Amino acid sequence: MRYFRHTIFSIKSIYILCFGVLPGIADVKAQSYSFEKSIGATGFEKASAVKLLADGNIIITGETESFGLQERDMLLMKTDSNGQVIWSNSYGGPERETVNDVLPLPSGNLLFAAEKYQPNKAEGENLTLIETDKNGNLIWKKIFDEGGHETEGFQIAPTPDNQILIAGMLKKSSMVSDAFFAMRSEEQCAYLLKVDRKGNKQFSRCITYGENDVSTTAAALTVCADASILLSGNVTRKGKTDKKIEQPARQVNTDDQRNLLLAKISPNGNLLWAREISGAKIMMGYTVLEKKDGSIMLAGNTTAGAGSIDIVLMHLDKNGNVIWAKTYGGTKFESVADMVAAPGGGWIVTGITYSTANGISDVLTFKTDDNGALLWAKTYGGANEEYPSRMAIRGNSIFTAGSTGSNGTRSFDVLLYKTALDGSGTCFSRDATLSVKALGAKSLVPDNAKSEKIEQGVYPPNMKKPEVQNISNTGREMTGIGLCK
Repeated sequence: MRYFRHTIFSIKSIYILCFGVLPGIADVKAQSYSFEKSIGATGFEKASAVKLLADGNIIITGETESFGLQERDMLLMKTDSNGQVIWSNSYGGPERETVNDVLPLPSGNLLFAAEKYQPNKAEGENLTLIETDKNGNLIWKKIFDEGGHETEGFQIAPTPDNQILIAGMLKKSSMVSDAFFAMRSEEQCAYLLKVDRKGNKQFSRCITYGENDVSTTAAALTVCADASILLSGNVTRKGKTDKKIEQPARQVNTDDQRNLLLAKISPNGNLLWAREISGAKIMMGYTVLEKKDGSIMLAGNTTAGAGSIDIVLMHLDKNGNVIWAKTYGGTKFESVADMVAAPGGGWIVTGITYSTANGISDVLTFKTDDNGALLWAKTYGGANEEYPSRMAIRGNSIFTAGSTGSNGTRSFDVLLYKTALDGSGTCFSRDATLSVKALGAKSLVPDNAKSEKIEQGVYPPNMKKPEVQNISNTGREMTGIGLCK
């Protein structure tokens, strides 16, 4: 059994893992050991984001379909530093809803970006913003449909002027009709929305190419030291548009043709520059970070590695020109979920791998130095499937959230585990071998990229105006199961 392939623990660590915290040890010491939890109820749960609070507690968002719900609802829960659930709530109405990211506010309140699907399972989603108090009670909720367009938001970030940015995608909907004919045209674009702290829209922009057969998507953003904004995502030149951006992607159509999109936006929404980065048939952009010197780190996926899809890391200068690019993967399929700066330098990356011995998906985490050299790699998984979402670092620990089917008694649950900074300390980890290859990626300057203001759309016949008032919050009892037995 993989659960018993332990790393070596001290006697004190073994005692804590088996029997709990030693009496009389200070709280800081009690937080030094690792844990691995499967948190949920009777049905399906998964995590989309994890954030660490100043008081040491943890916020997790995602979705749930337990409790006899008509569809999946948004999930928000708070745990202590050891993964014990403090409270958990669901939010939603008769349609499907899911949370993509969460932002703890200076007030202690929580703001999360979600998707609300169309009624009766009709095609289309709408970006929904919700603010709660520190205990998860609803304060306000708003839907941003941009007058009839489909909208999705994947990452949320604060700005230096005390406002909020959301990156995602927008699918324009326009109708051409007469008494005998009706047609809906679609154009998908990378979407950037700015709101104030009450959810009032300040501006919204699409990054477009002005070409009907090209679509763009923003999967992530970061706010730079000078208050400008970096967006990363995809430019799809052949294949279906992105209906949903999953981090990690569980499958990729390798018949598509995609390049990685990187765009820099001014604080007021104007496009400063755009880059289209090629290097293989598929190049997909996810996490983007700014280094202290103003240069840029990108994490994404590519077909240029050892397997069918591999993870790619890139270092670019402040103008978006490639300095180096490397792929990381096994013999099958790997996809990135998140990347964070490691304390003391280098990068910690998490994603999904299908290259494990049992052939089932596991979480993959690895660390590189500043130049992309691999320092260590580990997989985390049990007898069933595991998927990561995002990571957070506090002190000498890495917290990872996602979903797990290895709890033995329930459907998929939220996965939450904590390791040391070298990835060690949990019972279901093992060393991994990755192939690392240099990639000759090129940064191209698209001639016709622009930042376009969003105008009002027209609702197509199969879409109804979304109803935010049917979103309510309900306390839900989520329980944690230790994955080490």
